[in-house]
Amino acid sequence: MCNRFNTRNICEINYRDIFFDANILIYLFWQTGSRQRVLENKYATIYSEILRRELSMYVNYVVLSEVVNRTLRISWEEYLDKKSLKKDKLSFKNYRNSTEGIEAQEEIAIIIKEIVFNNFEVVEDSFSKEDIEDFLEVDTLDFSDKAILKTCVDNDFVLLTHDSDYSNSEIDILTCNNSILN
Repeated sequence: MCNRFNTRNICEINYRDIFFDANILIYLFWQTGSRQRVLENKYATIYSEILRRELSMYVNYVVLSEVVNRTLRISWEEYLDKKSLKKDKLSFKNYRNSTEGIEAQEEIAIIIKEIVFNNFEVVEDSFSKEDIEDFLEVDTLDFSDKAILKTCVDNDFVLLTHDSDYSNSEIDILTCNNSILN
């Protein structure tokens, strides 16, 4: 039986290792806009409790790749809004190679190096050809989510996520997302 944990029953997670999904790292360390502020605050509370309990925290290459790519796209979208530009006026690749894009990439690197690497362990995943073939099966999880799920299963991690795609996954999950909790 898989457990679902939230802020009210996080105390039941004793001596378990917590694997952070990309969406949680983004809520914690990057501003995602005012409409996400409630989620940012909820996950900041969970993060504080994990730190207080001195639980081990993990990420992997897949998560870091998603974080870098998503936060850079958020930066691009914010830049377009600030300059009142449409996406067809400044492509993502042109932004990425611009002065502003390079600065954004440097800021992302600083947060990962100084915050994530100093507080999280990085799991070294090695997926077999058979694992990757399984990831290619079409279902409710995308390719990256399947790699994260396997990492959690292989290491007996509790997954901290807001991604409702994991709702039916056979792993323990810590979340504020009611669709996962119900």
